[in-house]
Amino acid sequence: GAAVFDTQLTHTLQSHLTRADIRARAAAAVVQVRGEMYAIARQVLAGRADAPALPATPTPAEQQAALRAAIALAAADRPARARLVETATAATEIARQFVIAKDLITLPEGPVRVILMPEFQRGFAVAYCDSPGPLDRTLETFYAVSPIPDDWTDAQAESFLREYNTRGIQDIAVHAAMPGHYVQIFHANGYPSVLRAVLSSGSFVEGWAVYAEQMMVEQGFKAEDPLYKLTQRKV
Repeated sequence: GAAVFDTQLTHTLQSHLTRADIRARAAAAVVQVRGEMYAIARQVLAGRADAPALPATPTPAEQQAALRAAIALAAADRPARARLVETATAATEIARQFVIAKDLITLPEGPVRVILMPEFQRGFAVAYCDSPGPLDRTLETFYAVSPIPDDWTDAQAESFLREYNTRGIQDIAVHAAMPGHYVQIFHANGYPSVLRAVLSSGSFVEGWAVYAEQMMVEQGFKAEDPLYKLTQRKV
């Protein structure tokens, strides 16, 4: 019921924000982010013969058309269907080098190991970070990437890769690995209290990874590429 859920929500988030408060913030964030995406779309589409109308104050339909056209440009730059792991590995290293150059946070020694997702895990997510638990903190961390199924047609693979394009894979690498889940869980596992590491906050773990995406952009990651900024906001 509502009373029990609201009590659980308070303890889960460690906040007295109500469900209505959270919904209102989310609705406002959607409007704000779509406005930021539209500004980027106007930048990348300006001067193109095939660009839709780009008024300063668009209607919802005009805004949507511009976002679709700009996102299509990002979707056109995608890896070969057999090179997802190689693309994810390269993207992770690009993010790692940026974090080091900017001295943003202490990183684990050496890069995370990018692997093909085990077959029994496929079909649920395109990628995930598989970190050791707090009792096995010395073990390797794996950034698992799902391959495109062999029996998919070229049309299915193209549809998949339009969504998980080169820039999308770069953003996922930031989220899942550098400096997202991999780095955060590394620090959590290093905390002296095993109990604190075991009783981690799922909201914080996921929140950190989403924060890391935005923080990297704010710090200048891919500053020369407005389509990356657009992709990050879309994701």
